[in-house]
Formats: sequence, C-alpha cells, structure tokens
Amino acid sequence: MKQFLITSLLLISLTAFSQRVYDKIGKFGKYHKDWALVEHNGYYGFLNINGDEVVPPIYSKIHPYNKDKKNWALVEKDGYYGYIDNAGRTVVKPIYSKIHQFGKLRKDWALVERDGLYGFITSEGAEVVKPKYDKIFAYGTIKKDWALVSKDGSYGAIDNMGAEIVKPKYDNIDKFGTLKEDWALVVKDGLYGFIYITGVEIFQPKYDKISPFSELHKDWALVSKDGHLGFINNKGIEVVSPKYDRIEAYGEYQKNWALVSKDGYYGFLGNNGNEIVKVKYDSIDPFDEYIKGWAMTSLDGKYGFITSDGIEIIKPKYDRIIKKNGVKGLINGHWDKIKKRK
Repeated sequence: MKQFLITSLLLISLTAFSQRVYDKIGKFGKYHKDWALVEHNGYYGFLNINGDEVVPPIYSKIHPYNKDKKNWALVEKDGYYGYIDNAGRTVVKPIYSKIHQFGKLRKDWALVERDGLYGFITSEGAEVVKPKYDKIFAYGTIKKDWALVSKDGSYGAIDNMGAEIVKPKYDNIDKFGTLKEDWALVVKDGLYGFIYITGVEIFQPKYDKISPFSELHKDWALVSKDGHLGFINNKGIEVVSPKYDRIEAYGEYQKNWALVSKDGYYGFLGNNGNEIVKVKYDSIDPFDEYIKGWAMTSLDGKYGFITSDGIEIIKPKYDRIIKKNGVKGLINGHWDKIKKRK
C-alpha cells in the first residue's frame, strides 16, 4: 500500500511538472532507462525521471528500443514509420509505409517503402536512395557493389553509394562477366547489347543474338541481326556488319580467313574483317586440292581458281577441271593444262 502511494504521488508530481495532463503514464525503464511511456489523446511520447518531456506524445505507436537498430526505436504516425534515437531525437521522419531490416540488402542500410516504391536509408538515418523504384534487389546480384533496380518494368542499377549508375531502361541485365569480363549483356525490346562496369553502354541493344567471344575468331563475338551475321570485337567495335547468311570459323579453309556466304554466293573474310575474296562464287573448294596454294571456284557452271593471297588467278571459265597427269581444264571442247604461275 505504501509503495502504491509513493508511485502514485510520483506520477502526479511528474504530470504537474510537465505542464501536460497525460491519459496514462507507463512504467519507468520498460522502454528506455529512466523514461516512461506517456499517452495523451491516443498518442505516445516519453517522460524522463525528472519529469521532462523528452519525446512529445505525437506518435500513434512507439516500438521498443534496440529491436531494429541499437539505440533506436521505431515510431508510427498516421500510418507511416520513422525512428527516434535514445535521446528522443527524430533520426528518421515518419514518412515511410514500411522500413525493412537493416543490413538485409546492404550492410548498414535499410530498404524503405513509400507509395509502393522502394529506396534506402543509412544507419545514420539519411535517405540515400529516394523511394522511386518498383523493386531493389540485393547488392552483388549482377556485380559487386551494385544493386539491380526496376522501374516501370525496366531494369537499371545503383552503386554502393546509392547513385543511379545505369538508368532503368533495359528488359534484362545479365551478370557481369558471363560473356566477357567487365561487360554485362543487356536486353531491350528483345534485342541485345553490352554495358561496361562503369555503366556506359558499349553496344546499344540492336542484335537479335550475341554469341560467346572467341568461338569463331579470337576476341570476336558472332552477332546476328535480321537473320544476318557479323562480328563485334572486345574493344567495342563492330568489325563486320551483320550482312552474311553464314560465317564459318576462321582457319577452317585458310589460315586467318573465314568462309562467308550471302544470297547463295561465297567469299572470304580476312583477319581484320575485310572481304579478302569478294562474295561472288557459287562454291569454293578447299585449298590445295588441285594446286598447292590455290582453291577451285565455280560460278554459273564454270570453274576457276583463287590463290591463298585472295587473287583470282583464273576466272571461272572452264566447263570441267580434272586432276589426271596434272591439272586440266575443259574449255570449248579442248583440255588446257593448268600450271601454277610463278
């Protein structure tokens, strides 16, 4: 009975001293050492042991300290959330519809939500990323220190300082290094391109497909567009525009050459991507089958030869070429002996 009277007198004196009439005063130390939760007109705040109102009763709810973050208490006001620190100061204004766990997506940051959009606050309470994204993924998903973000169905990325390093404009962003180190494949409107680790777009998305590098030529990747094939290199240059129906691997027919075809005709690309043999033949046989360093060509039913230098040494003029007691070509009903020219 004596203890009850002492407590009651203490609460009465605190209420009087604070110059505000409280509907309820909670137990000291329950939420914070030497503080008591107070209620006034359905809102909550805190009094200290000296009767000072350290947190005015303006919150619809105050959660226990240290639950989400050390020395911070989650507060609610008009359906929005924020934080106060252990001195009663507002460190995060109650402007968010939800505040997620600190450190879940990035160390020392918490995902925040407002109006269905997401951003980040730091462990100091600063809003480092405004809530403007439909979704923010965990850091490190596509690149260390980057987080994939989405907005209006498109994807971009923010760095570990919260800066938007890639604007959300892609349908998809692959993990960096999948096809080439420091590059990430991006997709937009069903077309493919590349971005660099700085966020710069190396190749705008314009290709229907991009194959792995060095499959047909070292440091080059085969690309296709509108059913045609070409090459890009690892320096960000389109070395062969997509215009061929077929491209064979370099070295299959001739060292540093690739057989190409277009509209049913064949030729060769050199090692720099230029046409070393124009695409104009119906067929090109392997080199050295008839004469060393030469390859037989055909056009409109006639046969000739090109050299390993890309020179048309004999235009397609023979009706038939045979290898019997040397190499012979049939022309106008006569057999010509074909010899390698010096």
